[in-house]
Amino acid sequence: MKKTAVKILSALLMLSMVFSSNVFAAEKTNSAWDSFVGLFGGNVTTAADTQVDGVTYRTHVQNEGWAQGWVNDGETSGTVGKGLRLEGLEVKIDNTKLPAGLGITYQTQIENEGWAQGWVSDGAMSGSEGKGLRLEGVQIKLTGTNASDYSVRYKTQIQNIGWETDWSYDGATSGTVGQALRLEAIQIEIVQKEADLTAYNAALAAVTQADYTAASWTAYQAVVAANPAVATDLQSKVDAATAAIVAAQTDVLVKVPSVTGASAIHANTLEVTFNTAISAADQAKITFDVKRGTTVTTMLAPVWALDGKSVALPRSANLIAGTYTVTASGIEFAAGKNVGTAVVVAQKATSMQLTTARVMDAAAQSIGYVVTDQYSDTMTVAPGLITVTAFNTTASGRTVNVAGGIANLDFTNTELNDVVKITAYLTSDPTIKAVKDVTVSNITLGTVTLGEPVLPEGSTRFVTGLAGVVIPVSAFDNFGEATELTAAAWATGVPTADGLFPVFTGASFTSVAVNADGNLVVTLGAAGTATLTVTNPATGDIIVKTITVVGAPDTATVTMTLPTDPIRIGTAAVIPFTVKDQFGEELTVPGPGWNTADVVLTSSNPAVATVAWNIPTNEITVTPVSVGTTTIFANVVTPVSTGTATLAITVNTAKVPTLISVSGTPKTTLAQGETVAAAAETGALKFDIVDQDGAPINLAAAAAVGVKANLTVTDTNHVLAAPVAQVLDSLDMSATVGTTNGITVTAAAVNGNATVTVQLFNDLNSNNVMDAGEALDSIADVAYTVSSSALTSGEFSAIEAPGVLNAAGTAAYIAPNAAARTITYALLDQAGNPFTTTAATNVVWTIKNNGTTAITVNDGAAKTLAAGATATYTTASSVGAAATATIDIISEDAKKVDVNAKATGIATGSDLAVYFYNTLVSGVSTYAGTVVAVDTDAQWMVVQTAVGNVVLKYADAVTFDEGIAYTIDGSTATEAQFDTNLTVGDHVNIAVTGALALSVDLTN
Repeated sequence: MKKTAVKILSALLMLSMVFSSNVFAAEKTNSAWDSFVGLFGGNVTTAADTQVDGVTYRTHVQNEGWAQGWVNDGETSGTVGKGLRLEGLEVKIDNTKLPAGLGITYQTQIENEGWAQGWVSDGAMSGSEGKGLRLEGVQIKLTGTNASDYSVRYKTQIQNIGWETDWSYDGATSGTVGQALRLEAIQIEIVQKEADLTAYNAALAAVTQADYTAASWTAYQAVVAANPAVATDLQSKVDAATAAIVAAQTDVLVKVPSVTGASAIHANTLEVTFNTAISAADQAKITFDVKRGTTVTTMLAPVWALDGKSVALPRSANLIAGTYTVTASGIEFAAGKNVGTAVVVAQKATSMQLTTARVMDAAAQSIGYVVTDQYSDTMTVAPGLITVTAFNTTASGRTVNVAGGIANLDFTNTELNDVVKITAYLTSDPTIKAVKDVTVSNITLGTVTLGEPVLPEGSTRFVTGLAGVVIPVSAFDNFGEATELTAAAWATGVPTADGLFPVFTGASFTSVAVNADGNLVVTLGAAGTATLTVTNPATGDIIVKTITVVGAPDTATVTMTLPTDPIRIGTAAVIPFTVKDQFGEELTVPGPGWNTADVVLTSSNPAVATVAWNIPTNEITVTPVSVGTTTIFANVVTPVSTGTATLAITVNTAKVPTLISVSGTPKTTLAQGETVAAAAETGALKFDIVDQDGAPINLAAAAAVGVKANLTVTDTNHVLAAPVAQVLDSLDMSATVGTTNGITVTAAAVNGNATVTVQLFNDLNSNNVMDAGEALDSIADVAYTVSSSALTSGEFSAIEAPGVLNAAGTAAYIAPNAAARTITYALLDQAGNPFTTTAATNVVWTIKNNGTTAITVNDGAAKTLAAGATATYTTASSVGAAATATIDIISEDAKKVDVNAKATGIATGSDLAVYFYNTLVSGVSTYAGTVVAVDTDAQWMVVQTAVGNVVLKYADAVTFDEGIAYTIDGSTATEAQFDTNLTVGDHVNIAVTGALALSVDLTN
């Protein structure tokens, strides 16, 4: 405080000297001003910027030239207090310190010349030499591909003004323009810009874990973890990380399907929408339960949209008004999100149109009409429900009789070319009406065209006897208006109701008729060319339509294929069996009209193998009987033709265990007394057994032939207490075919080597001993080494109460106060057991104080560790059965302390994050923050909040009620689900009101 006060006082005295000496009036030495500015404004920085090395520059100074040489990174080039002008400037980037793509360009304001010289780059001179012209201003910018990551900042010493208070950045003018003031010195720095994390954070917040499958979320989190970003990173790195995360949201994340809504899209159809496309495979699995209130509504088969994001559920009749609930099931949906609700209003007419433009001057004339409902769909309205009137606008006396209704008007009193205004409305709702002028005309059939025949659904070709073939008809009257042919059956050589004259033979078409849509529907006759000839007498046109008819699919080829693996006694074999028709397409066996007797299978030598036809899979099952060869004959007889095939097969000896090998990677380096249990997931001793074809085989399956495995131990020094010599048989096999159960291995208290050997043998006399002549060639062995306990690793094993260490020994929380908290570091041997030593072992502790106040570290003597500082300490491990080392930390404030302990002789130390907490949650309180440490086994977490570290013991029976309901992402979850989902980096809102509720944003 005293030094600061003296400095300020000195500065004020200098300032008074500056003003009293009137040094602003002319080009004089400004040492007093310069000293003042040096105290208060000479090195103003922006908190967001980080100065980095890599710029070098020099100036041409009045009377001194370039003699001063190059300076670097914020150093002063020029003079201060000498009144000497700068005349030239050269600036370069050192690309050994900064990215190769970074460059620099600059220009100067020169006395009498201004900015006329323009921009120069990378070490070129800006200004003048030998002209005596002062520099008055300077602008500097970065160039190149990495310019967005950095800024150049600079400031100048100006005549009469001194050092500028603030830096100029990236092309802004430093100095003066138009004031005739010289530049006397310059400082230049490169700073790394604080990265803008807006897009990065938005990307992280854009997705929520609950919306995606667990596997894809785990994969996505791996991408997030691989692309961290903080404000101190380069912007280019942040942008690349953002791009990778956004890409992963599309390429990696898979949404958990959920129903997003239901609605009526037609009078008889509901539509259900989903948050994501449903695959074809899942579409086939999903079923829909539709209810109106509690009444089940039967719907037709679902019709899925091409994009898989919606499905239409039609009904044979219109939906009854009411509220419908649609429940989807059959695949996994997001919890509680498989239900949609739709409110259905009864179908009602909304508009009406009349479609007839011309009628005959005759009775029984129908006026076409279309009524549209609220879904813009055409709805059926019977003619009797429509009221119709007619007014002859040409001659009102020539009336139209409307007594027969809109489908049966009488125009016999009218004349050709009369125009009659037809008005029609729904009798029940006159607001739904239509008006149209209809002209009385002489209407005859005009152009008729037959389109290309269309196969019925499910058919692939025009085969003999095929019914339901549609021939589209396009018909127009003599006025060019579209019309339809009259629905009726046609007979060859007989005029139709529309005056057409069709000719065909029964051998070509067994039937021809016009359907309700005005198209022809035909049934094909015999194979060959079917020809329909239609004459239109009204126009003289003759229309010819031909269809090439082929014979019905029939057996053409029969194929049997040998299985890949040898056929062996005791194991049934499957032979693929294929029947194709004359078109090369596979036939279903038996086909329509067939029976099982149409397929005959025989074996030429049933003593070697018998055969049977497996109808559901269309395969032949071969049952081997004895070693040898046989030929399989397949004879397929259809109502029209016969197909045959033969296949020679060989039956080999039965499968037997043939080869044994070590399974996985057993742990073979053991400390004295160490045990690798049979049930261990890794490191256990197991063996794989395969048959002569290389396929896994269980010893139990080979029990009939007596194959067993003989286990022996070569152990001269008796270094293994287990296993001992034994015979492995069917009882030692695991549920995985071809793999033995694990064998426990235990090291004795002796150093040395041993080998465990397993050999297959055929126990011909069933005495459970590998006798002479019974051994098979296959042997597998594993070599073990047992050595004395050696210091190999270490771990944090305890922290003094009331401190709590997590199960992994990587994080702990401690109440801050003036009492010491002891941290214990345990030394371990190669087996992961406590290391036993007779001599103390040094342990080096590296401790970083991440807080804002000092802490005390006691390694035998109390030492102060300042806020933000890192220091190392040395202690010795204890001597005894379990070697440990300890250190004490005292803190009276909430902060984080990083601890690393590493014993002499250990390659890598262990890290521990110690959180001194502000609050241990209890009572009524509310906090929000980020999880920085969590132990789901002990059920506590440390949350970093605005008020410091908060510790939540989220299942503490003493602090909170049992059976608490947790809320994760807005959904109630069980405690087990909460444990599973909570991770470091989660954003947590904690509201404690006697009972506990947690709202957790798991997007990290």
